[in-house]
Amino acid sequence: MKNFAGKCVPRLIEDLLQSQSCRHKLMLKPDQSALPALDSRPDTLTYYKVASYCLECRSHVTVEVDYRFSQPEDPCPTHDRQLHHLLPDVTFWPTLEKEDQRQYVCSATACGAVVRTTVRPSRLSSQYLSLLTDPAHIASRVTLELNRDPERLKDHTVPEPIQVMKTLRTYLSDALKGGKRRFASSNKVFLTTLGPASNELLQFLGFRSENDVSRFVVTYRDKG
Repeated sequence: MKNFAGKCVPRLIEDLLQSQSCRHKLMLKPDQSALPALDSRPDTLTYYKVASYCLECRSHVTVEVDYRFSQPEDPCPTHDRQLHHLLPDVTFWPTLEKEDQRQYVCSATACGAVVRTTVRPSRLSSQYLSLLTDPAHIASRVTLELNRDPERLKDHTVPEPIQVMKTLRTYLSDALKGGKRRFASSNKVFLTTLGPASNELLQFLGFRSENDVSRFVVTYRDKG
């Protein structure tokens, strides 16, 4: 691991925002975060986590603050120490090759804060991201479907990228929660958001295609 000089929290945040060759625009993932209560003070059971993702490159950025393995006698901020001053933890060894993982300890021994940062690149290739978010790409494939069956799809139009993402999220959520685990590729919503062009992406995410009587069905396969 590289030897990084100590830094205060604003510098740490700025470095995170500039990582992975992108000026990140981060969005919070509330369901994966553990945020501190207002005016709370840490103790030996305290663990905070901020999970986020970048709107531009789809990288995932996580910051954890952990007091569970230390003795926080007088944690920051205090009157004399308004901010954590973080030093690289030379005992830390990253566990995942594809993630930029770093760990720091507060230089104030009475504080006891351990800060871990993780930047994970998008699991989707630029090709898959374009499939989901590029308006021109979406318009091209959806227009093809609309022209192929105009009567059946007459009430549908070319969707915004957010709608395409929501459709994919619905399929994934249903499958992972043990609910609806299959959907027909002839489904109107599927045709006018993802469509046959997404078959390779769906297989990458753990779905598989199979023949089901007279229709083509995509079924989720748990990789675990």
